[in-house]
Amino acid sequence: MTSLVKNGSRLKQAGIEYKKLKSQFKAFCIEVHRQVTEATFFVGGISCEEPGEDGIFRMAYLGKSLTLVFSTQQYEHTPTIGLVTAYLSRTYPTERLEQLHQFTFDNRGKTNMTDDERDDMYIDGDHGALEVALYVLSLSLAA
Repeated sequence: MTSLVKNGSRLKQAGIEYKKLKSQFKAFCIEVHRQVTEATFFVGGISCEEPGEDGIFRMAYLGKSLTLVFSTQQYEHTPTIGLVTAYLSRTYPTERLEQLHQFTFDNRGKTNMTDDERDDMYIDGDHGALEVALYVLSLSLAA
């Protein structure tokens, strides 16, 4: 019975952390969408779908289509972290999604990425969200 309670408690905590991290991801998507769809945005031509509840966010630029997919990861005795996998859509010779990049973020929005100045990158806030999204989009240009 002890392991049942222990596992149940762990699952309950994982569910709470999942909801919080998914909410952070959705806020990231909303912020990116808000900024890149403004008529005065400094990089013209980026398009993206309105974020939904499914943990998937789609962006496109210069003929490259990206799909960002949210999930979580948890290792024993560590907090759950958000995991975002960016897939590049390929259409030739067959239609498929190809993994382009993957990053994690914690409950404070801190990712496992750094910018050119070696500062931590965050998915939250208007600047942080945009910095992460533009970085992932820029990776697609070389793919």
